[in-house]
Amino acid sequence: PSDLTRQLEKEGMLIHYEESVSDIPHACKNPQTSLVVYTPAVPAEHQELVWFREHGFEVLKRDGSYRRAFIGIADAFINEGRYTEAMKYAKLADSRWRYNRAFEGAREKWISEHFPLLAAAALVIIALAVSFKIRKNIRKQPERRKNA
Repeated sequence: PSDLTRQLEKEGMLIHYEESVSDIPHACKNPQTSLVVYTPAVPAEHQELVWFREHGFEVLKRDGSYRRAFIGIADAFINEGRYTEAMKYAKLADSRWRYNRAFEGAREKWISEHFPLLAAAALVIIALAVSFKIRKNIRKQPERRKNA
């Protein structure tokens, strides 16, 4: 396993390394919900690769199609609301549009999660500014009386 495959496994990708159609996870046997990415080291007659092609899956060769795979992963993360992960894969795919979309989603999510704290902080700052101004005016009033 490479660093890339280890990272993909951490992200929840189902990866195995033996040639056996029976080892293909059931969750990966639907061409509508699965994308197959393989390394160029896998021969064209590989049993699983042949099975996926015969069953109508989109099959991408990693060396030439990694960008499309990263775009697909970024889109999936955006759709799940996992924006920071989407940003990482959009950056790997060099997709500025997707990166921007993921960034905007992450920003919106952060603001919605932290809005009460931001609003409270703004109110405290305003209250402090007003109280400082009032205290400053009160201190100046005795001086005005003396001068009058």
